[in-house]
Amino acid sequence: METGFLYDCCIVAVNSGIDPMAAEALKKEIEGYKLPKGMENQGPGYHRVTTLLLSGSIDEAVSDEARSIIFHSRWLVIVCSEKARSSPAMAHLIFFFSQLGRRANILPLLVEGEPFRSFPEPLFEKRTVRWLDEDGRERFATETVEPLAVDIRAESPKASLRLLGHLRVKVIAALIGVPYDALERRHFKRTRRRLVTIAAVLALIFVLAGSFFAYMWLNTERQLDIAVQKAQISKDLFTKICSEYPERFSHIPAAVPVIEDILLDSLEQLKVAESIIFEKLDLGSLLLPDANDDARSLLVKGMLLRYMGKSKEAEPLYEQACMAASYGQAYLDSALLFLRHTSPETWPSGLCILSIREDPAQEYRLSVGDIIVAIDGFRFRSMEQFYIYRDSMDSSETIEITVLHPDGDGLKEKKVRIRVGDLDFMMAEM
Repeated sequence: METGFLYDCCIVAVNSGIDPMAAEALKKEIEGYKLPKGMENQGPGYHRVTTLLLSGSIDEAVSDEARSIIFHSRWLVIVCSEKARSSPAMAHLIFFFSQLGRRANILPLLVEGEPFRSFPEPLFEKRTVRWLDEDGRERFATETVEPLAVDIRAESPKASLRLLGHLRVKVIAALIGVPYDALERRHFKRTRRRLVTIAAVLALIFVLAGSFFAYMWLNTERQLDIAVQKAQISKDLFTKICSEYPERFSHIPAAVPVIEDILLDSLEQLKVAESIIFEKLDLGSLLLPDANDDARSLLVKGMLLRYMGKSKEAEPLYEQACMAASYGQAYLDSALLFLRHTSPETWPSGLCILSIREDPAQEYRLSVGDIIVAIDGFRFRSMEQFYIYRDSMDSSETIEITVLHPDGDGLKEKKVRIRVGDLDFMMAEM
C-alpha cells in the first residue's frame, strides 16, 4: 500500500441528475468488491474511497476541504456528463490534481452525453505531431486526444447503474495497477460459478413454490382444510424468498437486480391472477424505492402497495415513477386521486390517458388525465389484459368503457360508447 494517502480513490461528481447516484453506486461497488482468490495481496489498496459532490461554484473547488481531499487521494475518478463539463469547479480540481504530478491517475466515468460534450476540458490532452513534408521541411501540428474512459451510458439511469456493476472491474484494475484482462478473467470465472449456483437455487425455489400453489388451487374445493394449510406454507415460503434472498445475495451485485426483477414480476403476476395469499405476504423491504429503480419498477412497486391496501405508502412511488417517465402533471394528479378514492376491490387497475387526438377527444368527451377502469364491463387487472380484450374485437365494433374523470378533489364515473379502433390513446397504468 502506498503511504502518504488518506484515500485510494476520490470520486468527483456534480451534484445533479444521475451523476451523484453514479458516484455513490461506484463507491459501494469498489468498497464491496473482493479480489479473486490468488490476487488478494496484489497491488496497492483500493477500499479507501470517498466522494466529492460539487454544486458548481468555483469557491467550492478552491476551498481548503476540497483541495485537502484531492491532495490526499491517490486516484481521481471523474463522473463525466454535460453538467460536469460546464462546471468550473470540476475543471479546477482536475487541474489541481494534475499539477500534483498524478495526471496518469485520473479515470473518467462517462455516464451520459457524447464524449466531446461530457468530458471536462482539462481531461483532453494536447499533443504536437512532427513530420517531414515532400520537400523535406519539418512540419508540426497539434491534435487533441480524447481520454480513455469507463463508459456506462445506457437508455435509463437504472440500466447505467447496472452496467456499472459489470464494469467496476475496470476501475479496480486501474486502482491496483494490474492488467484489466487478468483481473476480468479471474472475476468472470468466479461470477460464473456463483451465478450458476444462484440460478439452480432460484429454479428449485420457484419449482417448489409453484408446486405448493398448484396443489393449493387444485384441491381447494375438495380438501379445504388441507388447502388452507398449503396456502399458509406457500405464503411463508414466498415471504421468505422475497424478504431474504435479495439480502443473501447482496455480496454478488450482478445477481441482486436479477433476483429483484424476478420477484417483482412474480408478485405482479400473483396480483393479476387475484392470488388469495398475495395480500397476506410480508414483503419486508422489497417494495421500498431504490436508487436503481427505473420508472417501471417504481410503478410496479406502487401498484403492489395499493393492492395490499397501502395506498398512502404508494403515493411517493407514483410520484417518482411519474418524474422518471415524464408522464406529466395530469397523470400524477389523476394517480393520486385514484389512490385516495378507489380500492383494488372496486377497480383493480386503471389506464390514464396521457395524450389524445382532438377529434376523439371531442367526439367522446375524453381528456388527458381520464382513467379507463373497465372495458365492456370487464374490470381488467393490468394493461396487458386491457389490450388482449381490446385486440380480440373488430376495430369497427362499438363497445362501452368505464371512465373515472377528475372532478375537483374526487373522481366522477361515466360510461362512454366508443369504437374499438379509436382506443389507441397513449396511456400509462396506475
